[in-house]
Amino acid sequence: MRKSFETEHQLKMAIRDCLARNPLTSVLRLQADLQSRGFKTANGNPLDWRYVSKMVHKVSREGAIGMDQQKIQERLLVTKERYRLVVEKLWHIIDYKWEYLEQEGLYPPKTDEMIKAMNTLLKLDLAILKAEMDAGIFERKLGTVDVNMKRATPLEPEQLALVSEAFARWGLDLSALPQRPKQVKALNAGNPE
Repeated sequence: MRKSFETEHQLKMAIRDCLARNPLTSVLRLQADLQSRGFKTANGNPLDWRYVSKMVHKVSREGAIGMDQQKIQERLLVTKERYRLVVEKLWHIIDYKWEYLEQEGLYPPKTDEMIKAMNTLLKLDLAILKAEMDAGIFERKLGTVDVNMKRATPLEPEQLALVSEAFARWGLDLSALPQRPKQVKALNAGNPE
């Protein structure tokens, strides 16, 4: 008798759960685990071992095909969705409000628990950023040093005069400081000057 799509899907999920707990489990052990979860024949007997073995191979094939076709951006999206739920709980620990006791039964955290939650939040954020950078979502320029930043450009003469006047009123002499070059050039790590 052919099983419905929904029943087969539930059976595959149960097999995945059993294999996740013990990947080296035998088909006979799977047969018993599935019977304890309510998967049995119409007569109440355990599922046939050949059918269970066939379903295990089907689950393995689907997993392998899914991994081949999955794109890193899709996987990161799933990870970020899980991360979003974790972050919400961590913020409840970090920024505790008395309403959380009534709503969620969450007791006020101790100081060390708050610090651990902040540390975990920071580590999760950095892990996601590193994964996104490794996936190529952000362009990373390895081997080059970009020195031409906003803070490295010299001030306009009018602005420099105003800053110099302010320092002079405070009694500081800027003429003793080394002069900056007019333009700072970007150095390529492979071609030092």
